[in-house]
Amino acid sequence: MIRRPPRSTLFPYTTLFRSVHCHISTGTNSSSISNSLPSSSSSHPPFSHSQVELDLSRMMLPLFGLILGLIWCCRIQYRQYFNATSTFALLCITGLFVVSVVAICLPTRIARRN
Repeated sequence: MIRRPPRSTLFPYTTLFRSVHCHISTGTNSSSISNSLPSSSSSHPPFSHSQVELDLSRMMLPLFGLILGLIWCCRIQYRQYFNATSTFALLCITGLFVVSVVAICLPTRIARRN
């Protein structure tokens, strides 16, 4: 391996184990995509990013709330399987969930008033 001066390498950004992970993406706009595709004589519509991407992040908070609700229902129905430690952990996780919901929803409500 050839040693280069630190200015032309990623040496200043390395960690204890000397590894750097990079994400390289090619940024293309819709006009270049439509120009590179065949004409509209084909049976498929032109490629669009909105048709390919599926944003699941909006469903994570309600899904997590549903899972917590089901666990609380199981806690009430099957008390014999939940000891004090697991109940306390469930209470802490529920508290963190409530704090995160308030932190996410509160700034949007304040911004709407202004």
